[in-house]
Amino acid sequence: MAKKIFATLLAISLLATEIQTVFAKSTLELEAFDTVAGYTTVVEIEDALEYEDIEILVTKPNGSEIILETKSDEDGNAKAEIDGYHLKTAGTYEICARYTNLDEDYGQTDSFRVYEDSVSLNKSTLEADSVTKEATGYDPVELTIALKDKYGNPIKGHTMEVISSRNEDYITPYDSNTTDLQGKVTFYAYSNEVGVSIFTAYDTTSNIVLDTRAKIAFFDSSTTLDEIGGDNYYASVLLASSSGTVDHLEIEDLDTAAEVNDLLNFTVTAYDTSDEIVENYTGTVRFSSSDDNADLPDDYTFEADDQGTHTFSLNLRFTTSGTQTLIVTDIDNPDIEGEFEMEITSGGNGSSSTNDNSTIDSDEFTLDTPQEGTYSSNAIEFKGDAPYGYTIGVYEGENIVDTIETSSDNTFSKEIDLDNGNHSLYFILKDSNNNEIMETDPISITIDTEAPALDYIEISPEGDLEIEDTFEITIFTEPSLSQVGIILDDKIYELTESIEQAGAYTGMAVAPDTEGAYNIDILLVDNLANEMQYSKQAVINVLAKEVEPPAESAPSQVENVEAVNGDTKVTLTWDESTASIAGTKIQKYKIYYGPSTDLMLSTAETFDSSTTWYIPNLQNKVTYYFAITAIDSNGLESLSKSKTVTGTPEGTEPESTLGELHDSAGKEISVEDAETPSETPDSGPETAWILVFTLAFSQVYFKAKKVLVEKIHE
Repeated sequence: MAKKIFATLLAISLLATEIQTVFAKSTLELEAFDTVAGYTTVVEIEDALEYEDIEILVTKPNGSEIILETKSDEDGNAKAEIDGYHLKTAGTYEICARYTNLDEDYGQTDSFRVYEDSVSLNKSTLEADSVTKEATGYDPVELTIALKDKYGNPIKGHTMEVISSRNEDYITPYDSNTTDLQGKVTFYAYSNEVGVSIFTAYDTTSNIVLDTRAKIAFFDSSTTLDEIGGDNYYASVLLASSSGTVDHLEIEDLDTAAEVNDLLNFTVTAYDTSDEIVENYTGTVRFSSSDDNADLPDDYTFEADDQGTHTFSLNLRFTTSGTQTLIVTDIDNPDIEGEFEMEITSGGNGSSSTNDNSTIDSDEFTLDTPQEGTYSSNAIEFKGDAPYGYTIGVYEGENIVDTIETSSDNTFSKEIDLDNGNHSLYFILKDSNNNEIMETDPISITIDTEAPALDYIEISPEGDLEIEDTFEITIFTEPSLSQVGIILDDKIYELTESIEQAGAYTGMAVAPDTEGAYNIDILLVDNLANEMQYSKQAVINVLAKEVEPPAESAPSQVENVEAVNGDTKVTLTWDESTASIAGTKIQKYKIYYGPSTDLMLSTAETFDSSTTWYIPNLQNKVTYYFAITAIDSNGLESLSKSKTVTGTPEGTEPESTLGELHDSAGKEISVEDAETPSETPDSGPETAWILVFTLAFSQVYFKAKKVLVEKIHE
C-alpha cells in the first residue's frame, strides 16, 4: 500500500517538474559543422529533455528556409543531417531549434558556413566584350573570366592566366590576375596583326584549363566594317581572312589504311588556289564513297565559327575491304570537291575493328558513376577504370555527347553537362589507333533541376474565418513529392497526398488567434530535394468570434484540472463545476486534447458528472495538452475552457489510489467493499491511518501545486 502511494506521488512530482520547463523561448542550443557546397553536414544538440521531438529551422543565405525533425535520446542528445541537396549555395547558414510539442519560440541562433566546391570546367566562363577588334595594337578587347563551381558559386582568390593561339597578341590583367569576391577577373588583349585569335583561360591555382574559349577577329584598321555590311561576326571573319574564293576541298587527318568497321575521324578544309584556308567558307558539303555500304556523315553546312575547317568525329566506317575512295562535294558548286583514297583490310575476321593488340578483358573497362537514376544537377561526373592511352566516347543515339581521355593510373573522370530530361547513354572504348574495342549497354539517366510547380489551391470552408477556426486546404501540384506544406502565421502545416487523386495534397490548419488578414505561403519539395516556396498564394481573413449572450446562463468554468501520467493514458481530475440555472445540474464534462495548444482537436465526454476521467490509447513519452468544459442538463456548455494542462504517458504506469474509473464513476465504494484487512498487518500501521495520512498529504500537495502553476502561468 505504501509503495502505491509513493509511486503516485512520484508521478505527480514529475508532472510538476515538466510544467516548469515551458518557456516563451526555447533553451535548446545547437551547432553544425562547416561543409562544402553539395555535401552533407550534421547538426548536434546536447542537454535537451529526454525523448522529446525537436524541430530545427535552417535559414539559407538567400533567406529561404527548411525544417528538419529529430528526437532526443535518453541522454538528451540529438542529431540531424542536412542533406547536400539543401546546401548547394555557398555562404552562411543560420540554425535554431525548439521542442515540437511545447508552446515555445525558436531558441538561440547558431550558424555554419558552406564553402564553394572545386572549379567546374564547364560552369566557369571566358567571355569577350566584342567578337571583332581593329588590329591597332592599342585598342583592347576586354576578356572576363567568371570562375564557378558546379553549382554556380563564385570562386575567389584563384590566380588566372589568359593564353592566345597567336604569338603576336599581347595580354595583360586589367587590375589583378586574381579572381574577386564574385569569382571574376578581367584581362585586356591587344593585337596589331590581322587574323583570328582564340583565347584560353588557365587557372594556375587549380592547374586546369577552362572549357570555354573566346574567339576574336582582328581586322585591318584601314578597312571599315560599313563597307561589308556593319559590325557583325561574319563581316569580321571576312576582313580577317586574306584568302580568296574557294577552289577545292581537302580531306585531312585520315590514315591511308584502316580496317573494316573501324570508326574513323577526319577533317574537311576549304582552300583557295594559293592553298590558303578560306576562313569565310559557309557552303554545304555532301559525302560519297566507292564503298556502297559505307557509313558516311550527313550533309554539313560550314559555319563562320568553323573558320573554313571542320572535323567529323567517328562518322565514317567502311564495310568492304580493298581500295576505297571518300569524296566530298559542295552541293551548290560540284566543281568544288575533294577526295581521299585508302586501303581497307578485313582485320583478320572481316567484321571486327578489334585486333590482338587492342583486346582487353571486360573487367578492365568499368563505369563507376553515374548510376542509373534521377539527378538534380546538370553537371554529371563520368568516372571509372580503363587502360591508359584509350579514349571513351559517350553516345546518345547516333550522336556523340563527349569524349573522355584515360589517365596514367588507368582511370578516367570528366564532368559533362546534360540537359533536363531523359537520357539513354552508352559508351565506346577505343584504343590509340581509334579502333573500337568495346561497347557498353545503355544506361538511363534523368536530369531534373526544376523545382515542382504549383497548379492551384482550394480552401474549405470558403470566405472569412473566425479566430482559431479549423479549415481544410488542398494543394494541386506534381504527384509523389517528398514534402508539401503551408506556412501560416509562422507555423508550418504538413499536407498528405490523396490516395484517390495523385498530385492533390490535403491537410488541416488552424486560423491565427488574432484577427486580421494572413498570407499563406506554399512549400513544395520533390524527391531530389528541389524545393520551391511560393509566397502569398492565398489570403485568409480572420475575424473575432461573435459570441452571442446565451438565453440561459452556461455552467461555470472548470477549475483546478490535474493530470496523472499512466501507461498509454493520462488520468485527469478537476473541481466540480456548478450549473447557473435553477433546477439544472451538471450532466457531464467534455475534454479537449491534442499534441499542442493549437491542435486540441480530439474530444471525449464523460458518462456522468464524475470529476475524474482518463484518456486511453495515447503514445508513451509524447506530451499532450488538455482542457475541460462542463455541460449541464440543458445541453449548455461552459463559455470557456479550463486552463490547459499537460500530460506525458510513461512506459510503466504508476498504480493509482483513485480507484477504478469510468465503470465505477458515481458509485459509492465502502471500506468493506474494498476488502480492507480486518487486522493491521505486521509490516505497517492500520489501513485507516494510512488513508488519513494520504488524504492529508494530498490536500497539502495540491494546494502547493496550484500556487506553483499559477506563478508559472504569470
